[in-house]
Amino acid sequence: MKTATLQRPILASAAPIGTSARALLDRAWAAYRRRRYYAQLVRELHSYGDRDLADMGFARHDIPRIAREGAYGEPRRA
Repeated sequence: MKTATLQRPILASAAPIGTSARALLDRAWAAYRRRRYYAQLVRELHSYGDRDLADMGFARHDIPRIAREGAYGEPRRA
């Protein structure tokens, strides 16, 4: 009589806990830096006058979009 042994499947994405925690912290730090850069861009663009913004080719209401594209690299999809 044959007996079957059950084995737990090995997950391909299984990584040591320290590696996962480090990756999580790296992603969190990168997100923090991008958010800080976004805020810096917004502050700087708000410091310009309407005429300066028009010379650059956009209006004051475009500032969040321009800063988002500068900090995150892609325009937000609607």
